[in-house]
Amino acid sequence: MLIDGDAHGPPVWKPAQEAVSQRGELVHSYVFAPPHICLKHSSTMKALGITSIPVSRKIGGAKDPADIAIGIEAGRLVSCGRVDAVAVLTSDVDFVYVAQRLHAWGHGMLAVLPEGKGIGLAQAFEEAHAEIAWITPASSSNRVAGAKMKAVLHADGESHFEQISENDPSGLCANVPQLASKLHHLNFLNSMDDPLVPAIAKFFHTNRLGPVTVWPDALAYFEMDTVFQSARRTRWQKNPGNLAFVLPVSISPKGSFSQLGSKKCAQMVAGGGPFILKSSSAMVSQILSRLQFLDSNLNYNMGEAIDVFVGLTLNHRNLRSIGLLPSKSLDTYSKQALLHTAFMSGRVRGDWNTPPSDKSVREAFVSRGITQAHNSSDDLIMQAMKDYACKHRLPVLQTYNAMVAQIARHLDSEEGAGRRPSPTKG
Repeated sequence: MLIDGDAHGPPVWKPAQEAVSQRGELVHSYVFAPPHICLKHSSTMKALGITSIPVSRKIGGAKDPADIAIGIEAGRLVSCGRVDAVAVLTSDVDFVYVAQRLHAWGHGMLAVLPEGKGIGLAQAFEEAHAEIAWITPASSSNRVAGAKMKAVLHADGESHFEQISENDPSGLCANVPQLASKLHHLNFLNSMDDPLVPAIAKFFHTNRLGPVTVWPDALAYFEMDTVFQSARRTRWQKNPGNLAFVLPVSISPKGSFSQLGSKKCAQMVAGGGPFILKSSSAMVSQILSRLQFLDSNLNYNMGEAIDVFVGLTLNHRNLRSIGLLPSKSLDTYSKQALLHTAFMSGRVRGDWNTPPSDKSVREAFVSRGITQAHNSSDDLIMQAMKDYACKHRLPVLQTYNAMVAQIARHLDSEEGAGRRPSPTKG
């Protein structure tokens, strides 16, 4: 099995291996990803018997080198006679061509796809004579993830969390392709490969239905299926095209993960809950405010708020995946325009990171005697960060979140330098 590790992380690796093993002998598993991702997940790969294939990106390159490496490896494996078929875990339609070539050479392909994604991609693979295996990612299945809470969206676009009960369904929803087809017909999906949950959330909101579970994903599929099955002749309202679905994900959840069942669940709860907003000239500022990047006090600067937002891993990945990644060199209005388009896009799941905690900065300042207490006021911490920036010749930024991000990076670099061995004299 060949895994695109840049697009599919650890939550889907084990389910993918199990899906392949159910259809034959899994001989080898490889993850193709940038070196830092291979290093980050090395322990998980070792536990699952996966071999990492680090693939560096080249500046100026137009193609994803991991995709090229996967295609080359697929051809090598079958040409050496080491395998009869190749399984791929990827979201890239370019691998349909690989499936066609393998079929022409007398070999098979198994396309492993996460449930609720890539319906159109699955059809393309099937037309290329590839077999399809649907899997439930650990972050999408309430049972697999161990989550104890679910996010429930109301008809007014607000939400709450409530406990998952034993009566809630688990496993795979058999009618996901049919759900996608109906939502596509109603314009809630622009493509059959767009994520389903935002489309489901907007469908319920537009048709004044609700409440509906929007996380874990698997519950959303079952509830959407129930609505379509129970009201087959209802004339549904189509997508008005003016709604943004947002699913905040905290980087720094507080408390014990065991109380909520998993780290992912803790991140969702700490994020504050999903919501829907209508498109407007103020929508970007409204979303950034609710995600805690923007306020009227210490985080008043829109340009810096956007830069901090874009700098977080999940947000950066989402924006890059749809070609809407704002450059720091752009003016604030252009950055806002790109974010507005991204928030309205049906190609992203709507999950966006909230700002990281300032805990590490507060602890470092107390340990160095810069401040006296961990619970010092934000204003005092802000002034301390400005003083620290001047002392270490760092830019003095205007907003609290931007300063926290900058100081945290500097502290990490200092700590890393302290761990490096001193060069020895010859």
